[in-house]
Amino acid sequence: MIKQMLLNTSIHDLLLCLDRMAEFDRVSFYLKMISFDNWAAEDKILTKLGKSWFKPYEPLPELPEHIKYSSDS
Repeated sequence: MIKQMLLNTSIHDLLLCLDRMAEFDRVSFYLKMISFDNWAAEDKILTKLGKSWFKPYEPLPELPEHIKYSSDS
């Protein structure tokens, strides 16, 4: 089962999922929902890579109020 699932999953999607899980853990920590004391090692690695776990707020684009998706009632 696991081998089959790996064949159906792209590595890109897997890495994206891992990044999102790490962001969720960080946000949960800063909201005091979880406790964890070892962020220093992760911060050091992210600094070497030139990345940050924090992403700035990006507002979503405005959506039209009414969209007709289909003429079929």
